[in-house]
Formats: sequence, structure tokens, C-alpha cells
Amino acid sequence: MKNLILFLLCTILSTNGFSQRRSVEVILVGNNKGGTVSVIDANSYEVLSTIDIAPDKGAQKKKRQSLINRYVNRKLGFKYVDDLDVLPDGQTMVISRPCYADIAAFDLNSHELLWTLPLKKRPDHQVMTKDGKYLFVSLLLNKKSYKIDLEKREIVGSYKTGRRPHSIVLNEDESLVYNGSLKGNDIVVVDTKTLEQRDHLPFSAGVRPFKITSDQKYIYSQLSYFHGLVKYDVDKKQVVKTLDLPVPDFVKEIKLKDYPFEAAHHGIGLSKDGQWMSIAGTISNYVAFVKLDDLTFVKTLDAGVEPSWITDGFDGDTFFVSARKTDEVYVFSYSQQKLLKVIKVGSYPQRMTSAIWQRTQ
Repeated sequence: MKNLILFLLCTILSTNGFSQRRSVEVILVGNNKGGTVSVIDANSYEVLSTIDIAPDKGAQKKKRQSLINRYVNRKLGFKYVDDLDVLPDGQTMVISRPCYADIAAFDLNSHELLWTLPLKKRPDHQVMTKDGKYLFVSLLLNKKSYKIDLEKREIVGSYKTGRRPHSIVLNEDESLVYNGSLKGNDIVVVDTKTLEQRDHLPFSAGVRPFKITSDQKYIYSQLSYFHGLVKYDVDKKQVVKTLDLPVPDFVKEIKLKDYPFEAAHHGIGLSKDGQWMSIAGTISNYVAFVKLDDLTFVKTLDAGVEPSWITDGFDGDTFFVSARKTDEVYVFSYSQQKLLKVIKVGSYPQRMTSAIWQRTQ
């Protein structure tokens, strides 16, 4: 009788996922054209799972997209996933789907499509608050961004940006959101609660990925067409230091108009000790190691073809680089300054994020 009770109890717990749940440090890779997300173990570098993030293709074909989104889909092809985050529950992934102009949520364990939120506007980069309550999303073809309540699954506000808003970052205490633009050549600083603009930071070119120092005094940013990095003084509203990075001979033969998405470089990583930065040389096919204290270049290493994003690992030393033209993710070490692993993923990997997956499989 006791054995029967124990068996039934274990069955109940297993059914509810309690007995099998375990925390796994993972890197999620959005395979833009493949319409999948690769889930990589951040320690073993094994691909643990591949999630179809467009299981609703049939239903989406029946929906009428805006003229501009239909035009972009025809011209650039269907881009299924741009950016992605995982809720604090460790089981729910939220992604922006440009081709469908929506936000979609998936169960990391069952791979089930949980819900979608139509935006009517084409989403791009996104950033989520630590508590998982709010999501801020750049609307690439518009001069504004949305604030989304993920619990209510609705748009609760918007704010103006420069033309073609792109990279988007929260400050450390999440009181401010920094939104860069590609054609406005600026970053707008907005109060996350009131959505009122607090500052406007002009740049000389389109703002690509950027990092903000914890004291919010400086911004390290990549710029459209520029092979390098700039250090921007927020109070002075000007660039105070410029770092030029190597330009391979084959790149010198490429015309600016032929740069993929106008980006010479796209992706920045930062070691946990704050000593090193990693820079994705997108058109140059390398990752650059940079000393942060004096902003000096040290070396480059091969990173596939068109490395386009960098996500730091959990140990503070490793970082992951997505190579979109070779469908690979490269793993490097800051301290050793060497390649550790090349991982095959889906078609056209771009944005990535780190997460603690509460795995029940």
C-alpha cells in the first residue's frame, strides 16, 4: 500500500513537472530566416533543442499585413525572429517576429505557441525588464517604440524616436530606456514609467549596438558604416574617443552601398571584470578584442561570415558570436583570447540572449 501511494505521488509530481525540473544555463539563438530558435547549453556548447517559432504560418498567410510590411517581406524575404527574451519563470520565451509584425510567446519545454500580440508595425530590437513585466520594442519602419505589458499582453504606451529606431537598452535600475536610431543618428533617453523624453543624444551616423556604463556617463557605440567604436560623453553630448579597427583588404573593395544593412560592425560584448570588450566585425568576418580601460585594440580572430551579434556567457569569460552567413555560433574566451568552439545552428542566426531554462524535458 505504501509503495502504491509513493508511486501515485511521484506520478502526480512528474505530471506537474516538479520532479523533472532543473535549471540549465543556455544561450538562445534566433535563426532569422530559418524560423527557429536554437537552444545551446552555455557550458557544454551542445544544441539541446530547436524550436519552430513559426508554427502558425498557415494562419498568418490569411492575415492582411500592412503594405510596407508586405513590401519588405517581398524585398528582403521573411525574417521570422529579430529579438528574443525569456521570462523569469525560465520557461516562456518572448520574441519579436518582423515578418508577421507581432510579438509571440513560446513554451521552452513543449515548444507550444502560447500567444501572439499583433503590433501592425514591424518590430525590431527589444528589451525586457528584469521582472518580466514590460517589454520595450523598436518599430524599425516608424519613428517610435512601444511599451508592452506582458502580463496583460497589450500595448500600454509609445514614445517618439529618431527615424528607424533600432538598438534599445535599459539602464541599470531600469528607470530609463535608451533608444538608438539608424536614420535619426541619435539616441533618445526616455523615462520607462511616464514615457517622457529625458534627453536627446546626437551622433554623426546611425547608432548600432551600444553599451552604457553603470554610472550612465559614457556610451560605447558602433555606428553605421564605421569600422570601430566610439566613446560618447553623455553630459558633453559628444564623442570623446574613437577606436579604429582593422579593415581587411577585401573589405576595402566593397562599396558602402553594398554593406549589409549599412553595418560595418554589429555586436558588442563585455567581460564580467570590465577589462575586455569584444566587437563583431560584421563585414570583416572577425571578432576584435579591445582593452576597455584605455580603449585599445589587441587582436582579431576569425568569426565565420558576417558575425552579427555577441552575447556574453554566464562564467564572465566566454562569449558567443552569431555568424549569419555560415549558420554558426562561435564561442570565444576573453582571458585566453582564443576560439573554444564552433556550433552549427539554423539558417541566418542573428540575435541571441542568455537565460536560465527551467527544463522539464
